[in-house]
Formats: sequence, structure tokens, C-alpha cells
Amino acid sequence: MRDYDCLSVRNGVLHIEGASTVDLAEQFGTPLFVFSEAQIRENLRRFREAFAEDWPGPVDVLPAMKANTLLATRQILSNEGAGADICSPEELDGVFQTGVDPESGLG
Repeated sequence: MRDYDCLSVRNGVLHIEGASTVDLAEQFGTPLFVFSEAQIRENLRRFREAFAEDWPGPVDVLPAMKANTLLATRQILSNEGAGADICSPEELDGVFQTGVDPESGLG
């Protein structure tokens, strides 16, 4: 268990996975796009578990590639066993680059 929340406010400063956003902005400059890997993983697991509670068969989660175009984000989803909803050859290329198992979840 983590000793921090994925997102928290401490002394009026937003922290992401324990890192101060002020410190991140000073280190990398702004604008800066930051996401929480732990939160992405947790959200996917909670989504899968919520459906599995009431669905009689297996549950496959297929996040849309168009909503997760950063390959780093897509890699996290792939590592968690998520498939992908795709609608173009470019999206197919993206999901294959991140290891989506074509047998288990392309929609």
C-alpha cells in the first residue's frame, strides 16, 4: 500500500504520486502534462472489478485508442491486460506497439 494518494493537496500544493507539482514545473518547465500511472492502473482495475461483480462471463476492458493516444499511457493499459477499441490502421499500429494481445481484445 502506498503512503500517499495518487492526487493530494498538501499545504495548498497539488501532489501527483507524492511529487509536488510546483517542483515538477520548476524542474521541467510549463506547460507540463503529468499523469499518474498508479491512478490509471487503479481506475482500470476498479472498472474491471465493478463489471465482473455482476457480469456472468469474462470481462474484457477495451479502452479506446483515440482516448489514449500517448503510447506510454497505452503501454500501462496493455500491461494491465486491457485490450483496445480501434477504428483505423494507425490505431492498430499504436496498440501493437504497446503489446496488446490481438487474441484477447481488439474491438
